[in-house]
Amino acid sequence: LNAAPAMGRLFHDYVFPLFIVIACPVGVMVLYNAVVSHGGSLLDCVLQRDLLCAAASARGAACLVVFVAFEAALMKLVPGDTYEGPRTPSGHVPVYVGNGFQAFVLTVAAYVALGPVFHVFSPAILYEEWGHMLLLVNIGAALLAMVLYVKGLMGPSTKDVHFSGSSVFDFYWGVELYPRLLGFDMKHFIICRIGMMLWIMASISFMFAQFDLTGHVANSMMVSVGVQFVYIGKFFFWERWYLSCVDIMHDHFGFMLCWYRL
Repeated sequence: LNAAPAMGRLFHDYVFPLFIVIACPVGVMVLYNAVVSHGGSLLDCVLQRDLLCAAASARGAACLVVFVAFEAALMKLVPGDTYEGPRTPSGHVPVYVGNGFQAFVLTVAAYVALGPVFHVFSPAILYEEWGHMLLLVNIGAALLAMVLYVKGLMGPSTKDVHFSGSSVFDFYWGVELYPRLLGFDMKHFIICRIGMMLWIMASISFMFAQFDLTGHVANSMMVSVGVQFVYIGKFFFWERWYLSCVDIMHDHFGFMLCWYRL
């Protein structure tokens, strides 16, 4: 009679989170390789034993470092009104600066100006480095989740911490509700200013890549990028609403949120 709850706990605390932590990053790289090198055929990848082909590159790493540094600077330097998020169970009240939409406009403007206008870099650079960046983001998300797990053990930012008794589950789910590193709210910075911002930058870069490869931009591409531009612009216009929603209020910040938002 006690076997079923014990097996359920084993699955919940160890098997499932470990499977997600391993399968998701590997699965993304396999799918990328299948699309780029095997015409979208997973079977061909398996038959040729060619599952993972992307490698890190200095150019791809530079793209990520410059982008993260640029977004960090915008988050700290661009003015905006200050507002509070929902109060946590421990009484902590997160404080944010409402400069998301300004950062969105400045990021898109800087990319367009430095890419197609002044030719500082190729407008299709994210498309060209996408496989390398996927690998680096996978590694970076895991490393950041590990750093936040250790930080939660040794020096949490607030009293809103939770330990399940399983280090595997705690790494996957997260220990802290609102972890901070180097003065940055990690939930706000990673989810909004890196994940969401990189989404629209990638879409724009892929549009420029289509133009470079074919000499024109398809109507479907313009509609797709246009819809995403409006959606993400709306997200940043109402960013304070998102920072009061369920996954910000209740989900701890570990591998789950860190990886899938990146």
